[in-house]
Amino acid sequence: MSRSSFEYYYNDHSIGEAPCINIEWYMWLNLIIVVAIICIPIIIYFINRYLANRCSLTVTDNQIYGNVNILFSSKKLQMPLDKLDNIMTSNGIIDKIRGGETIIVSSNSGKIKFPYVYNAAEFVNATLAAKEQHNASKAPQQIAANTPVVPQSNTDELKKYKDLLDSGVITQEEFDSKKKQLLGL
Repeated sequence: MSRSSFEYYYNDHSIGEAPCINIEWYMWLNLIIVVAIICIPIIIYFINRYLANRCSLTVTDNQIYGNVNILFSSKKLQMPLDKLDNIMTSNGIIDKIRGGETIIVSSNSGKIKFPYVYNAAEFVNATLAAKEQHNASKAPQQIAANTPVVPQSNTDELKKYKDLLDSGVITQEEFDSKKKQLLGL
């Protein structure tokens, strides 16, 4: 009796004799992958915390200052609130991976980015409030220095005289003399 070719192949190459892949190699590979999945986020977290501690940003009632130290570069900022054009946050995909946001401070001389800020929205709101308060406290001084303050009663009376001038009841000379008298010129 002759055997079929299938039987011959099956009988000659049984499972115990077939060349197999080294199981230990796959176990080590799985172990490396698992360790990488666990360790890489932890390493990224500690790198981000380290870099976040190397950056600082402070706002006072009249200026904003800080420094950024990232790897081999360093930037310093000291800017009066008068020179601050805009301050905003950036929340891109890299910021989401890092777990923080980037604050962008812009003025007419350029932009400076402060990455790894965890309370970025609070800081931007505080800076905008400080700038608004600074501008409000500065506004009355500018008005007093640049333009004369006219009492409301004098401006109402001056309007009446202007209406009289427009209607032709008084002349331009009479209006000008009354205007000088009311404005104290």
